[in-house]
Amino acid sequence: MSCWPVPCGKSAAYLVNLRGDTHEWPLGRGGGEMSMIAKNQGNGKLNIHLSDQDSWGGGTGGAVTGETPFVIPLGTQCQRAWHKCQGIDVCSFVPSAFLDGVERYKPDPAQRADWWDAERKQNMVQGDSPLTAVSNFYEFLKGKSCSYRKASGLCDGSPKMRAFGRDATTGLVKKSSDGKSQFIGCSKWAQGEAGHRFVPIDRNIDETLLSELFKRKGTFSPESLEKHRSAIPTNDCCYVIPIRNHKRKDQTCRVRESGLLKRRACNTRITIYAPIDRSDYRALIVLENPHNHPMPACRKVSPKGKSAYQSAILEHGIIGVTSAKVEKAPTTTLVMGGSPESVDPALAVSRSKRKLIQAAKLAAYPQGTGIEGNILKFIIFERLLTGHANHQNPDPSSASVEP
Repeated sequence: MSCWPVPCGKSAAYLVNLRGDTHEWPLGRGGGEMSMIAKNQGNGKLNIHLSDQDSWGGGTGGAVTGETPFVIPLGTQCQRAWHKCQGIDVCSFVPSAFLDGVERYKPDPAQRADWWDAERKQNMVQGDSPLTAVSNFYEFLKGKSCSYRKASGLCDGSPKMRAFGRDATTGLVKKSSDGKSQFIGCSKWAQGEAGHRFVPIDRNIDETLLSELFKRKGTFSPESLEKHRSAIPTNDCCYVIPIRNHKRKDQTCRVRESGLLKRRACNTRITIYAPIDRSDYRALIVLENPHNHPMPACRKVSPKGKSAYQSAILEHGIIGVTSAKVEKAPTTTLVMGGSPESVDPALAVSRSKRKLIQAAKLAAYPQGTGIEGNILKFIIFERLLTGHANHQNPDPSSASVEP
């Protein structure tokens, strides 16, 4: 289930019953059993709402010091936590028809059809836009540092457009093999210093537009926008981002230079009731008010997807594992029962897979996979062998590597 369905026109709730579950849950801060609400937090791994594709936040944490009502369906006194859907941020150029009157009670991929169609058209147009190519090249340059090393350390110069100069014999302007009269150099280059940044300008990059970006600190002039974007309908922008992913300080759209992100608040509320008795592995989930935005794309990996992918990682082996190697490993399909994205659509997102691989490596090698980590592994393995020979139960957690 990618999103919790909201009951329509009737009072209803969802019962989570894990009484027969054999999973070994982590202990709470005081060493005791966690409540079902605590198990829903990041380290509890239950993920009642954390694996839901909508963004939930605010509300309360469900402390027992607060109100503890008697919940009839559970037949016991409960603690309560509630959260609100945080909504979405949308570009100001998103057509109002895309959002007007939206009421989402259950996950409905068809409701996203307009968004997917607009995104497809937008990508087709942008693929032919010189602004897109130049902007991407500029961002690539800004993300790379100069490799020249001075006595004080690496050069901290920034990218700068420089001309090739003129041919001493003909007096003509020199050009690269791609017909460019300029290249990307370093702002702190000095005569006689070899090894500074040198990046040739790609053939499909307009030098005039690139020069404009450097002069205007990353923005195109209104004249350039008017000239090159006349073919892009202003009502075709479909940039939407869940609140949980929007951590940028600026409020501008990544697609439209002049687009501003607007917060679309949502009134959907989720309430979780959990027995105060920690040995009672049940919870009651109540949802109220429909969402006023389409279902987000699947980017949160479900507990089932995490478990399956972790098994595929372990089957491949921790050392040297990457998402590409897991994808190509013949054991992955056997372990997961299909490709990762077929098991959980969120596993199509590279970042999600990298996080799971990183967590697996950290669990297997707390000291890392370098020399120190491997020495620790050897010590633990040696103690296990020694303990087995002496019919003892060694404690691997006591192993350590002295600095």
